Amino acid sequence: MCDCYGHKCEVCDQIVPMHIGDFKFPREEFKVWCRHHAKKAPKEAVMFVGRRGFKCAILGPEVGGDGLNYPNDGYAVEAKR
Repeated sequence: MCDCYGHKCEVCDQIVPMHIGDFKFPREEFKVWCRHHAKKAPKEAVMFVGRRGFKCAILGPEVGGDGLNYPNDGYAVEAKR
């Protein structure tokens, strides 16, 4: 099972859809930046892009690569920073 929820951007109140695989980590271990503030995320954060202008950055355990934690957009893929 997964934890799918809306995570607030670290800068504003915009909600970014999130997916945490197997409830393996608490929500508090993740920091998320919306498309308007993704460039403000630290270099360790993973950038994601999707269709219709979707973009976000996520910092947390097992994000990107083969990790189970990523935006719950359905079409988002890891992007180069």
